[in-house]
Amino acid sequence: HPIPELEALGWDPRKEEAEFLPELIVFDLDFTLWSCWIDTHTNGPPYRLAANNKVKDRYGDTMELFSDVPRVLDLIMQLPNTRIGIASRTDRAEWAKQIQSDIGVKKKKMIECIDFMEIYPGSKVTHFRNLA
Repeated sequence: HPIPELEALGWDPRKEEAEFLPELIVFDLDFTLWSCWIDTHTNGPPYRLAANNKVKDRYGDTMELFSDVPRVLDLIMQLPNTRIGIASRTDRAEWAKQIQSDIGVKKKKMIECIDFMEIYPGSKVTHFRNLA
């Protein structure tokens, strides 16, 4: 599949340059992929998908992915041999997974784009050790 953003730069990662791509790209969730701290800025489940790919919490307050996130995740998914991971220190892992199951990234749900998840309180060092 062509990757228009990279083709516009004259680069095709499917060629020999692919060996220089990372095997794993890891993101945090809160204020990295979406616009809040899930454990303090939302009122909890049930979450439901609202208009324009926003998610509403149980009181109707909305949160959403940052505008470039769907395009970035879609681009990474097209890279050969590069996987996507999540490392989040929230103690609301189930809330994070529910939102990822609801919110869309192109024609998939966000959770379908993620290959590895480390979502629990504690040290990011532990998250990254487990992802290694």
